[in-house]
Amino acid sequence: MYGDLGAASVTKYFDNDLIHCLAEGRATETSRSLLNTTRTRSDVFGAKEPLYRSKDNNQELGECFISQPLSLIRSFDQSSTPIGASLVTIPSALTFLSEHKTKGQCYSAYHRQNGEILLGTQIGTQLLRRSSKRPINYNKTDTSVAKVIEKNQTIYILHTEEKTDKIEMCLSCDMTNKHKLFQFERTSDSITSMAVSDKYVAVINPDTNQIILFDLLTRQSQILDLNFVALDLQFLPDGHLLAVGGDTLFKLRIDNGDLTLIWACEETFGSSSLCTDCNGLIYVDTLNNLKKLYIVSPEGELLQTLTHDKLPKETTGAPSIQNGVLAIPGWDDDKLFLFKLEL
Repeated sequence: MYGDLGAASVTKYFDNDLIHCLAEGRATETSRSLLNTTRTRSDVFGAKEPLYRSKDNNQELGECFISQPLSLIRSFDQSSTPIGASLVTIPSALTFLSEHKTKGQCYSAYHRQNGEILLGTQIGTQLLRRSSKRPINYNKTDTSVAKVIEKNQTIYILHTEEKTDKIEMCLSCDMTNKHKLFQFERTSDSITSMAVSDKYVAVINPDTNQIILFDLLTRQSQILDLNFVALDLQFLPDGHLLAVGGDTLFKLRIDNGDLTLIWACEETFGSSSLCTDCNGLIYVDTLNNLKKLYIVSPEGELLQTLTHDKLPKETTGAPSIQNGVLAIPGWDDDKLFLFKLEL
């Protein structure tokens, strides 16, 4: 059990060898066979520590859409990899490509390496294949999937069953054989979010405004208090964490379970969720029919604000980008919208 969660309780499940195989990106026959072994159950414990958060990005797959250099981005974050000499093109417009009706509300999108898009929806995990008009059900056993992420040949799923949020994983080649990492009880029905790195799975508990940080290698969990209401999370390739909520985008460093603020961009008004491209540019979408897309530099500087009439109304879900194509879920539209970022 965690230190002080009130009514919330957390339970984790793990097969040691399997988690090590998947955390290290080794989806072998050995790890597949482990999915069929008996699982053990253990209490989760961790410390409650009030801190800020930083957000880390799921590494985008495929070639980078950034092409001819048009502008210079300078690095002010000495803790990050210097990119002062890097030239990147800042997108200047959005071109609408298509919209795709989903079964139920669409909460999140994630590009796979082959160009398919995994969708977390009100009725489970759905899959939009290349050149398809409508997504198909990818796993009918899931209910209310808030987020689905693919990393290191492994799919991570955050879904809700009644008043319990469950975080599960499975091999990319076998969605039917899921393995439970941990779960926690909820009193509200708010949709939450998840981020995955090589080392951690981070999940927002909206009831307590905390992050549950699960270490894939040690199988230990910690509770991190937030000083703001976080709506979405994403790990960056360098291990830092991005968090967005309200009018601010935060970048945070995780140091032995503590969160240290690196920078805060306070110009992302009405921000809802985010994703990053292969050059480190951060894309933040908005709530309340603002129909805006903010582009933020890796150093936290607002570079561009794009608008388009076809952006989702009211509530937008967690977006994804690959090869210059931006996938944005629309909760109230029950649709996935695809846009091309123009340079």
